[in-house]
Amino acid sequence: GAFDAKFKHGYSAFAGGGKSFMLLKIRAYLFLLLMIAGMAVYWPLPVLGRFVLSEKAAYYVATAWGRYVLFLLKYVLGITYQVHGAENIPAKPCVVLSKHQSALDIFVLLTIFDPQSWVFKKELLNIPCFGWALAATRPIAIDRKAGRQALKMMVERGTQKLQNGFWVLLYPEGTRTKPGEKGTYKSGGVLLAKKAGVDIIPVALNTGLFWQKGKGAVHNGVVDIVVGEPISTADKDIKALTADVENWIEKHALTITLKHPYYLQLKQDKKR
Repeated sequence: GAFDAKFKHGYSAFAGGGKSFMLLKIRAYLFLLLMIAGMAVYWPLPVLGRFVLSEKAAYYVATAWGRYVLFLLKYVLGITYQVHGAENIPAKPCVVLSKHQSALDIFVLLTIFDPQSWVFKKELLNIPCFGWALAATRPIAIDRKAGRQALKMMVERGTQKLQNGFWVLLYPEGTRTKPGEKGTYKSGGVLLAKKAGVDIIPVALNTGLFWQKGKGAVHNGVVDIVVGEPISTADKDIKALTADVENWIEKHALTITLKHPYYLQLKQDKKR
């Protein structure tokens, strides 16, 4: 189909132009150095301004560091991204449910759905510096031990964020998965969308081929991000909607992963 043709074209953007492994590692260390240096400049700003800035102003100040990281990814590591299905993004914010493979996900989705709010475990707010800056964005931080109460709070805060003009981003698998693998899909994001009366935007990506958990940058090139058509929450129950989201994300995640040169290389390396 049209998507397959665009995807194959995407291969040619990087398949023949890889840098040596050693050079990439040197660039990775430089990236980390510049990223940490950027923290010293960017992170105090939202912490100092959180009490005087509006919700959206605090968000843009707090996410300035993330945009700086995108700049470093492109010009230091040579990692960029292309969006398939950008025409599917509606004007009005709704709930975004995305595959989660890498720390890169946070950065590459930052400018696609803007402004956005995240749902995550509240323990992240306790991380020195990072957690303080994160708190300045006024995110939806939940206590996973609170059970139903946490779900209720997530729906209330998420609905408020949507009404305030924010996209609400969740990773339905709850944690990062390796390329080609699948986690258990939770229904919290679907519940939020249904209660708030908004559509769901499914997102598939292959960031794990470029930046791996515990390893950092392993390849340069072009990340594929696939944005699906809005899924209406009006006529189906939570279970059916969760299945629809899972099927769409997994189908497209596999499409942009299994035939990718980097995935094939990864499989060969495991056999050795």
